[in-house]
Amino acid sequence: MHFQIQEEFIKNSLGTKIWEVIRGSLTIFYLPIAFSKYLINRLRGIKEPEPRAQNVWLEHGQFDGFKLWSLALNNEQSTTIVESDTLDFPDWKDWEDPFRHLLKFRTEPPLPELEHTFFDEVDLQTESGVYLVRINKKGKGMTLCLLSAQEKRLIDIARIKPLSWWLEKTESGDLQLTGYADKGKHVVKVKTDDNT
Repeated sequence: MHFQIQEEFIKNSLGTKIWEVIRGSLTIFYLPIAFSKYLINRLRGIKEPEPRAQNVWLEHGQFDGFKLWSLALNNEQSTTIVESDTLDFPDWKDWEDPFRHLLKFRTEPPLPELEHTFFDEVDLQTESGVYLVRINKKGKGMTLCLLSAQEKRLIDIARIKPLSWWLEKTESGDLQLTGYADKGKHVVKVKTDDNT
């Protein structure tokens, strides 16, 4: 499997910064509306999504005889790992979000390269396998990987900066990672040879 990587940095303009300040100010007016919507949904019996169960292995996917489980580390374990300063973490302000966790994966049949590895809770499942963002040792950034269903191994695709990334599939079938930094955003486009 071959991958073509295209990386670009989009710098925030003065207009973007001004819009962020305006949008932040408008949030004050939106808060009562959001709280009212929450109360109405609660009265109707509509439940909000709950944070993922921590320290429990959950089935994450299944491919041709290849099973994948994920484990979300609890906040204590994540904090210990973050404070150990051994891994290259992104800005951890985002990680206080109860819907985002530090993950471990295991497979059946077992893959040794997953044993002592941590991942961001950003993944994309395709027919080829699961695209994951691995957190590397200090100074090594992060890596976009493919847990290949056909080859039954973890394939490193691209080294990326330690940012909070979002991973999505474009209309053309390629992958796009968007990472947010203080002065702009990094966009990494990945073209695959199969476009699945």
